[in-house]
Amino acid sequence: MTNSLYYIFVLIFMFHECQRITAYNQVTIAVPTIIDVRDFASISCNYNIGFHKLISVKWYKDNKEFYRYTPFNAPSETRMTVKGVKISERHNIVCDERACRIVLQNLSAQSSGIYKCEIAGEAPTFQVVQNQANMTVLVLPKRDPHILGLQLNRYRFGEVVNANCTSDVSSLPVNLQWYINDQKAPQAFVKQPVQITNNLEGFQLQYKISELTFKIEKSRFHDTRGQIKLQCVAKIERLPSTAQPVIRETSTYINLVSRGDELKNQKLIDSGATTNAIKNILTTILMISLTLMMQ
Repeated sequence: MTNSLYYIFVLIFMFHECQRITAYNQVTIAVPTIIDVRDFASISCNYNIGFHKLISVKWYKDNKEFYRYTPFNAPSETRMTVKGVKISERHNIVCDERACRIVLQNLSAQSSGIYKCEIAGEAPTFQVVQNQANMTVLVLPKRDPHILGLQLNRYRFGEVVNANCTSDVSSLPVNLQWYINDQKAPQAFVKQPVQITNNLEGFQLQYKISELTFKIEKSRFHDTRGQIKLQCVAKIERLPSTAQPVIRETSTYINLVSRGDELKNQKLIDSGATTNAIKNILTTILMISLTLMMQ
């Protein structure tokens, strides 16, 4: 009888221990590795506490608690002030026996840090378990690079093409790469990029301007079917190894014309420009009309 009771106690202990280990192994946290300062940051924690009763879910940033969910208390949630952490008023906090999701707004450089989710079950059989992840707030390019400087996209053989590519602002270094007809532009065609920097709200913002210059030679472009494709690719450097690559790109075409076709093409270009101008005017009038109607 004594041995039987002993084995029963051992089994009960092992059962609770397995429950605790399972809960620990299944506490997963989802935090953006990198995020743009203008975005909302969704952070979530999923857990499996088995048959235990959930006592609390606590969120920390750099070991400073900013949110607590206690389902058996009234009120069930408590918010603390932590620099760089602002819980969104536009999104609902969803916390229950399985998961807890919070959305952060008004991100800043101070929002970067280690975010930790801590789960507490009913004592003494359930110990506190936790998981954490790092989030880095950056200024990432939101727009594609701009290609400027072309002469109405019309060129003849023997003429020189000169174009500039300007990247969007970023708090990380940007690498600009030119492609001509989907081939990497020769280094001799590309001048050393110019970088402009500016400090703003804790971020060192920067953008680059790259200049492409080359002569349209028949030996190189004789089989281009009357067009040359120019492409500028902006790639963010020094991203964390776990982050997805950030690449923005833009393309444009320049038309190759002969002297005999130049006048004809000029008429077509002028006609197209006039049509676009009319469309822009009509769009502007429509927008003004809608604005006045809504007042």
